[in-house]
Amino acid sequence: MLKFFEKSWIPYVFPFLITFICSEAALFLPQWRYQLLILGSSIAATLIYLWRNRILHDATPSNTIPHTVVGVSAGLFLAALWYILVHLGVSTPEPLQIAELWPGPRKYFVIILITAAFAVIIPVVSELFWRSFLLRYFITPDFKAIPLGTFNLFSFIMVVVLGALPTSNHSAYLLISGLFYTGITFWSKNLYCSIIAHVVANSCIMGLALYFRIAFY
Repeated sequence: MLKFFEKSWIPYVFPFLITFICSEAALFLPQWRYQLLILGSSIAATLIYLWRNRILHDATPSNTIPHTVVGVSAGLFLAALWYILVHLGVSTPEPLQIAELWPGPRKYFVIILITAAFAVIIPVVSELFWRSFLLRYFITPDFKAIPLGTFNLFSFIMVVVLGALPTSNHSAYLLISGLFYTGITFWSKNLYCSIIAHVVANSCIMGLALYFRIAFY
């Protein structure tokens, strides 16, 4: 049993699988949406920490300053795009209900937990799964033998399209952001740049959602 967890794909897939199950469960249990987000993200973060020596080398930048600038710029652009899509009605988020679910001071503590989950943990989990694992796995099951950021048309299309499927409210945004994150990975040859872009985008989206009181998730 322990040898099963030594397989190379486990640290990339299991954290994502936990968050995916929780997000899908939230579709059927909308009143538990944010609790499930916090639960799934907490478990995923714990697993990533335990397996950090096996996976986080993928996020080591080869050229920190350019990768950071590109990542931040892409993240800001994607956050603006998210708001434009919401304003145009392409994305249709529901009203934000954090204050109604947790009245009083408790809502601030919940907002901190949700922000950490959505703006930090989810981006790391997603990039490890989509860009580090699946993008290479579609080329060959021995994905570790493929340098990170290797371009393959079939792999590129599958990752971008599949990444937009889990939700219906923001599919257009997920499709476009998937194009950006994957393109950045091809350019930078590591996950650092796409993680930065994803963190910046989700952080700004969280801020916009709180300000305009619309659901981000």
